[in-house]
Amino acid sequence: MNNKPSKEEAKQELIEKFGMDNTWSFQWALRRGEIELAENWLNYIIENKENFPQYEGNWDEWLKDRQENISTYKELKANGTLEKTETKTIKSVSEEGLKRFGITDTKDFRRCLQEGKIDSAQSWFEYVQENIIYFTQYSTKKWLSDRQKELADAKNKG
Repeated sequence: MNNKPSKEEAKQELIEKFGMDNTWSFQWALRRGEIELAENWLNYIIENKENFPQYEGNWDEWLKDRQENISTYKELKANGTLEKTETKTIKSVSEEGLKRFGITDTKDFRRCLQEGKIDSAQSWFEYVQENIIYFTQYSTKKWLSDRQKELADAKNKG
């Protein structure tokens, strides 16, 4: 008999223990400066990995990205950037990206590259880098280097 909790049961367990049920809420806690809470959440998942089937498929990459998120926010807190940051929601920053560049996410970024709108893609990428504190989902070295490579490839084709 399988005693593994379902994805919904695992999420409920995280809510009860930490008030956070998924990666997005983990990233939002970091954004609010609740780094210790985010670390405790992640450590609990690591210690009870078998109870969290939602992370099984890409465990190593997912874990590396979360650890990198924590490291990034510890740096931002240590150098004072986190406290100086203007309060904006992720939604408002994404909407600003849409308004200014016609891009809200990686899918839109790639679409712009395919359509030859390299300047827009480049500008959005720079915007994300300048506002990385609001884009925790993009704050990994892998995501940044992958987008940089896609930009370079598009420029070379154009």
